[in-house]
Amino acid sequence: MGASGWRYAVAWDADIDGVVQRLRWQVFRAGEYYRESDDELGDCRMAQSEAEFEATLRPRDEDSGINDALRDAWRQARDRVSRGAPGTPDELVDAQPYSGTHSVIDMVKGVRSRPEMFAVSPLTDQELLAAFGTTTPDDQAVTAWLDGGAAWDLRERWQGLYVIGYLDGAPARVHLVGSSGD
Repeated sequence: MGASGWRYAVAWDADIDGVVQRLRWQVFRAGEYYRESDDELGDCRMAQSEAEFEATLRPRDEDSGINDALRDAWRQARDRVSRGAPGTPDELVDAQPYSGTHSVIDMVKGVRSRPEMFAVSPLTDQELLAAFGTTTPDDQAVTAWLDGGAAWDLRERWQGLYVIGYLDGAPARVHLVGSSGD
C-alpha cells in the first residue's frame, strides 16, 4: 500500500502533547484512518482450526521461512478477529502494527523535541527561519507553506512535525503533518 501523508490544524493550546493525544482520539472516534480488514486471509481461513490451516501450507516452503510468516500472519488476523474492534487508538495501533493507521493515531509517542519514530516534533528555529524568515510565522503563511508540500521532506516516514501558526503575534493554531503506514 505504501505510506500516506496526513495533515491537521487545530486550535492553539500550549500543551502540544495534549493536542496530539486529543487529536489521536478525535481521529479514532471519527473513523478517519486506515483499518485493516478483519479477515485479510479470507473468510474460510478464519473459520479453520490451526491444524486445518497448517494443512494448506506447502512443505517445500518450510525451510524458506515463508510458512512461518504465513502462520504468524494467520494467527495475528485470527487474534484481531477474536478481539473485535479496538476500543482505543493504542489498541488500534497494536492490532495492525505493520500497516499502521495512516493517520496521527500512529504517533503513539506523542511529542518529542527532536524527530523520532512514532512521534511529532517541532520545526527547529533554523527550519522556521528557512521556511518563513521568522520563528513566529503567520498562520496563513504556515497554511500556504504546507499547501506547497515543503514539509514532507523534513521528516522520515513514521514521523510527524508541528508548526505553530500565529495571528496578530499570538499563537493561533497548531499544524501537524506527517507520513505513516505501510
